[in-house]
Amino acid sequence: MLDLKNKRREIKKFLRSKFLFLKLKLKILLGYKLRVCFFVQETQKWNAQSLYDKMAKSNIFEPFILVSPMLDENSNRNSYKDCIKFFQNNCDCVELGYDDNIKSYIDIKKFKPDIVFFQQPWQLHNKQNPKHVSKFAFIYYFSYAICDSPNFIKMNYNNFFVLLKKYFIFNQAEVDEIKNFYKARNLAIVGHPKLDIYDNYSQNNSPKNTIIFAPHHSLHENSLYYSTFDWSGKYMLEWAKSHLEFKYIFKPHPWLKFRLIQTKRMTEEEVENYYQEWAKIGECCDDGDYFDIFMNSKCLITDCGSFLSEYLPTKQPVIHLRNKKAINYSATNRLIMQRYYKAYNAAELEKLLDEVLIQNNDYKKLERLEILEALNIQTNASTKIINEIKKDLNIFEY
Repeated sequence: MLDLKNKRREIKKFLRSKFLFLKLKLKILLGYKLRVCFFVQETQKWNAQSLYDKMAKSNIFEPFILVSPMLDENSNRNSYKDCIKFFQNNCDCVELGYDDNIKSYIDIKKFKPDIVFFQQPWQLHNKQNPKHVSKFAFIYYFSYAICDSPNFIKMNYNNFFVLLKKYFIFNQAEVDEIKNFYKARNLAIVGHPKLDIYDNYSQNNSPKNTIIFAPHHSLHENSLYYSTFDWSGKYMLEWAKSHLEFKYIFKPHPWLKFRLIQTKRMTEEEVENYYQEWAKIGECCDDGDYFDIFMNSKCLITDCGSFLSEYLPTKQPVIHLRNKKAINYSATNRLIMQRYYKAYNAAELEKLLDEVLIQNNDYKKLERLEILEALNIQTNASTKIINEIKKDLNIFEY
């Protein structure tokens, strides 16, 4: 009985896909553009600007941003109004997926999308979730970070990944990691659009003297356990205060404040004081557009995950703060981590800060350049994604 239900489900899915394909082909033949919806809930996870811009210049795509808040208000890192303002400043066409006056979510179908890119698969209203959207539009996806962990894919497989027309994945290492359980034929290796900025980047030629400290938030139970804040947070602040010959950018994960208070490591007042202390000696950055500071920095000191890949094209050193309990690094990050400096405690960190920053002995530079070339992660991903969509729909620009 179960096999029969699964077969019926697959047949229904196949027929729906065929119908959508024919509908979109007909639109193109009649001279209409395909409406591409970028469904967004957080500014910090916006990583598709290059893709949006290229689609806006195309003869066959009409991209628009659809802004909607998460279901749980406590999960919203910035207000709905701030989110709207951010996207209106960065994109020409912005629609609102939530009526703030009556506190009601608006059905995505109202905006007549042909293609929808989801930013993430959670905190979605039933009028805006992939199961609903798959009935009238093709769904495409790439991770808001550089790579999705295998556990993340497994957890969201049936309610998200099986509904995708295509899953754009970073590189072959990530494919190899999930191929034993991800049997779908809807994978395409494209790199990542957020790295497109490196392809035509105008680098500041002034001497690099800025150090970025970017602590992760995973202090809670059942997390990734990347965070080393217990031993690195106070130490890095005190070291920075005693080395004002450098400039500093404090770029904490947006969840760090919440986690410090939630886990009772600090009171709200203590957290605010800590952040203010960083602001006194440098800049605090909570922006989704951080590649300018990456490209013009001397070094990144972090225990985050995605930054390990994102920072690599700068060719600058990384001091990777390590937690022995850390889990679920991506396949790509595991390769890159071997070429970074690592510190498991304050004593190891102190030694590396002296050697790499004070003495300028960047002895792992050649290793980083070799892995950067081997991974080939600067690949103009936005163009590849557009070409994959054209291939899926068997269309070309006239």
